[in-house]
Amino acid sequence: MIRTRRNVLKDLLSSVDNPILNSRSSRSAWQPRGTYLGFFGGSCVASLYLNVNLVSQGFVLTEYQYADEDVIFELQIDDDKCNPVVSAYDKNRWPALTAEGNWTTHKVRLQAGHYKLNWRAVAASSRSIRPLLIKSILIQGTTDLSQCVLCPAGSYSTIAGSSDCRRCPVNQVSSVGSIKCRSCPNDEYANEAQTECVPRPACTAADYYEEYSKCDGNNKTTVSFNWFSPKVCRDDLAESDQLPVEKQKRDCPPCNPGMEFSAESGECEFCRKGWYSDGYRSCKKCPSTTAANTGLFFSRWNSDLPPVIESKCISFEGSGCSKAPAWQTKNDFIHSSQSHRPDVYLVLSIKLDGGFNVNPRKINQGPVGAVTFTFETKCKHDCEFVFMTASPNHGINVIRTWTGTQEKQNLTFSVLQNDSYVFSWAFQKLVWDFSRDKRGSIKKHLHTAKFRNDDEVRIYNIEILNTIQGGATSCIKCLKGADSSSCTTCPRGKFFQISTAECVACPDGTVAAEAMSLNEVSCEMCINGLVPVEGRTKCGSDCMPKIDGVGYNISSIGRSYKEVLGSRLFTSAGIQYSHVFNISICGITPVTCRNNATLSPIPGGSKSVTSLICRSTLIPNSSGDPASTQVVNLADKLLGFSRKPQLNGIQVLEEFIQNDERKSDLYAFYTSSTVTRTCPKGRATTVTLRCNPKESLDGAIELPSRCPDGTCDGCNFHFLWTSSSNCPLCSSFDYMIVKGECISGKQTVHYIPSKSCQFPSNGPTKKILPCTSQIPVTIQLIIVVAITSALLLCLILLCVWKRTRRLEYKYMKLVASAKPNTEQDDGLHDMDQDAELEAAESCALEEGEDEEVSITIPVRSAKILRKIRSTYQKRAENGSFETIKLTDPKM
Repeated sequence: MIRTRRNVLKDLLSSVDNPILNSRSSRSAWQPRGTYLGFFGGSCVASLYLNVNLVSQGFVLTEYQYADEDVIFELQIDDDKCNPVVSAYDKNRWPALTAEGNWTTHKVRLQAGHYKLNWRAVAASSRSIRPLLIKSILIQGTTDLSQCVLCPAGSYSTIAGSSDCRRCPVNQVSSVGSIKCRSCPNDEYANEAQTECVPRPACTAADYYEEYSKCDGNNKTTVSFNWFSPKVCRDDLAESDQLPVEKQKRDCPPCNPGMEFSAESGECEFCRKGWYSDGYRSCKKCPSTTAANTGLFFSRWNSDLPPVIESKCISFEGSGCSKAPAWQTKNDFIHSSQSHRPDVYLVLSIKLDGGFNVNPRKINQGPVGAVTFTFETKCKHDCEFVFMTASPNHGINVIRTWTGTQEKQNLTFSVLQNDSYVFSWAFQKLVWDFSRDKRGSIKKHLHTAKFRNDDEVRIYNIEILNTIQGGATSCIKCLKGADSSSCTTCPRGKFFQISTAECVACPDGTVAAEAMSLNEVSCEMCINGLVPVEGRTKCGSDCMPKIDGVGYNISSIGRSYKEVLGSRLFTSAGIQYSHVFNISICGITPVTCRNNATLSPIPGGSKSVTSLICRSTLIPNSSGDPASTQVVNLADKLLGFSRKPQLNGIQVLEEFIQNDERKSDLYAFYTSSTVTRTCPKGRATTVTLRCNPKESLDGAIELPSRCPDGTCDGCNFHFLWTSSSNCPLCSSFDYMIVKGECISGKQTVHYIPSKSCQFPSNGPTKKILPCTSQIPVTIQLIIVVAITSALLLCLILLCVWKRTRRLEYKYMKLVASAKPNTEQDDGLHDMDQDAELEAAESCALEEGEDEEVSITIPVRSAKILRKIRSTYQKRAENGSFETIKLTDPKM
């Protein structure tokens, strides 16, 4: 009998050592996980081989889930002569990336012949990855097998030679090759397709939930309590919590803003168009001078979800979801359910039909709306929370991802293009535990077997502004829409001035970044060398940053992009690969990293990534032209420039920081909105712009010596860009002025800039000025100092001379006042004449000089002079001299 179609996945699930299907590499092997194979990373290449002989034209169909961009996944097909059937550039070789939780198929058509199939996977990063899963491998065109293979554990087959194995239902298990499943004891339980039963835990308050009935005419609701389904806990233990039996009557909680209670339906309904409500009272009509701010406002989570919100559970295997809701309300918040297996996706979605209120006659009017929500996650194990959007024209886009426990926070996402959207929040508990039995076979651990897990996410409120669908919380003065009953947004770069009901442009240096910007306070100042760009809607760079009073002109490297090839790297298995980085410093020309080897990464998405800095992985092949794959967004937002090696908590690599204070580099800082499990805060990139006058304008880029892949931790990337265009612009003090020869009354003045600065485009090169005999400023300064010093010296000499004359005059006066009144002999007379002549010769007063000089003679001197005068008088009388004793006894 010829079997034309065969599902070979069970070959591997029953025995990894099957001679037809084999998985190589220990830690990095393809590992059985019940009904699928999983690759969970590791340092080696995981290869899954299958030798197949097609007797007719057929195909290979692989059903898989592949959501991690740091995993390289390929299907290599060789013929019986080991020649590759598909080239490195063939889309059949590279299965496409999938969205989180989605299964897709990869189909390769083959002619009749013998083939060797190899599903290869390798982690291009050392971080933990999202698992790569293969659910089924279908081969068409093969010959019949010589023997059947046994059904794997967790399944059974009642008919010998059956082509399919059935999964064991809940609370039943089986071993390999079973023809039926056995039931678990009453004190144990098992999920679908399990290999062993596990003990039921004691019931707690987390095992049941409240359920509210519709409000009655008295605005009352009945509260009842129900166990989560399926019930896996035991309520017969002493420590178990019991289910409250008595039903309670409570007042109906208020409606959400923009809604009112309808007695007819017993539910909350949206206000009519042009009406508003706070949720406590009935809707009222807006005044004629205002319009309703229509939107979706959810902050009160009652028993039933609002009509536009849906919740669902998505399972890897199709068996991890229970009958309980995926999300459950609890008055102040809505939280992920505890009644599903940890590896499932719990999705909360809001379907927005009709899009947003916009003015169809305006082009580039800015953001059309905004989504804001507040949440927190509480995780004891690994967990992941994702916010994404989907629309017919723009496909599926993951906006933000968080991992692990997150404190209470909010996120605002501006919607730039009008469309019908589905906004989704997905939560997954990532529990991948392994163990080996005595034979060394890998089997699943307890975590994926039990339902309840304490990890959860809570969403407190969700607001979507400026929608057509929904209700209004208030009426505001606003720019009226096309039908005058709704508001529309102001043009790009403008805010709505409530007092005048007009759109006003933001002041210079500021931008209106948010949708529905109200008043001037909503305009944000551009800092860190950034300026308003794109119609004042965001802060960006014009390649002319000015930091701390120092200007730069990096247009030579900033108005285009630079491609950098990283070092050649090898996995531990010897697989060669390398990374290529595309960098746009200013973001004027965004860079694009293309994937030329695979299909579209995500359905509705693109095969390329456009950002400011991106990375792609090159894998060489036998043709000599490497294949580009695994494109990654490293930076999509420029934070700004700085002359300090740190900005907003991002630190430049120490290797790129100069210790010489006289040499100051310019640093550019970037962030990426792409968040991964390894990088919960997103990726950050720094580019050190170093001045080297000897380098070309284009310059050269270096990677860190100890991290040749540009990053040392996978989250922070660093580059050093050396160029002459990175030098600061010359200031007025950086020029040397050289004057030329004076010809015909004119002379040329040359301005020669310093080598350490960049000549500005509007800087002076030379000027022709009238000749001047003006002495240079330096010489003028020397002359002024010399003259001032000479005058000061003359003044000092004059003062000294005058003081000396006064002292001499005083001394001669003193001598003159000591002469006798009469002169007795000729000798004395001659002596007096000599004294008088000498005094007159040296101390004569000029005309106009003051003769009144007060001289004080000491008493002792006066007594001596009186004795001398007395002696002279006696000699004059007696005609003779006598000897006297001049010493006064009283002296």
